[in-house]
Amino acid sequence: MDNKMELAKYKGFMYHHIHMNVGVVDFLRELFTNNKPLLFSEREIPIIIGHIISACDKVRNALFYKSKLLDFLRVLLVFNSKSIKSNQLLVL
Repeated sequence: MDNKMELAKYKGFMYHHIHMNVGVVDFLRELFTNNKPLLFSEREIPIIIGHIISACDKVRNALFYKSKLLDFLRVLLVFNSKSIKSNQLLVL
């Protein structure tokens, strides 16, 4: 968890690379998985959800990449196997 918090300061730089399919989604997925401070951040979650949904809209033929984006979106909606209702409402 300490490593995740140390790496979290670089996440803002990563958001701009989500559309480029360069492994950023895998990094962000690991960073956000069960990371309570990030998953419950009222400032951060709307930004990352917007980037993910925008990237999903732009992906046409790369179905594998789209599934990775949607899997990361799922990570943003769950903490310790329990849903995060405020994040679910943002996705809707």
